[in-house]
Amino acid sequence: MRLKFITILTLCLCVSALCHGQSDGGKIIKSAVIIGQDTLPQTYLATVTIMNPELLAMNKRQRKRYYSKRRKRRAAYAKLKRNVYKTYPYAVMAGKVMFDLDSAMVKIRSKDAKKMYKKHKEKELMKQYKGKLENLTMSQGKVLVILIARETGKDCYSIIKELKGGFNARMWQTLAALFSNNLKRKYDPKDKDAAIETICQEIEASGKFVRSN
Repeated sequence: MRLKFITILTLCLCVSALCHGQSDGGKIIKSAVIIGQDTLPQTYLATVTIMNPELLAMNKRQRKRYYSKRRKRRAAYAKLKRNVYKTYPYAVMAGKVMFDLDSAMVKIRSKDAKKMYKKHKEKELMKQYKGKLENLTMSQGKVLVILIARETGKDCYSIIKELKGGFNARMWQTLAALFSNNLKRKYDPKDKDAAIETICQEIEASGKFVRSN
């Protein structure tokens, strides 16, 4: 990476340059810049290449492998970022829906009324989001499962079991497994999902979305 020194070394070079300027009749001639009422010396430093010490010890093949892995990591992170940005709004929606359901279930006493309310919510959501969710890729589906766990504090399996019963939860878990997904996936912001957490915080810092909790 090509950088200009912004360290103590820079100050040392500046002092050295001032001390070894061109001499003309005992005077030191240097270029300067005027800021307000102050005249400050101006010195241009040559660009330098700073390399990781580990790279210096590598041979040509090892360096090629190192840069190849780094490109793959960057590409993987870029893809993850796109997927998080794509699915984050749906996860926020899921968080709000679960918050509303939990609030309603406390107020509704009748079991039949609770079932009717859940069915009404399900139809409402299917009408609004079914087409959009069906267009998600497999990798986006995996990210969405993780983000829903982040937003609701519950894994998707538990949510389905709560809303549709254990049989439906097991059926959807089996179907998800066929696509290498796992509805029982918990959210782990400090380890497995550290990168996702960083991206989510970036989205939230933008102020575009507001979480339900």
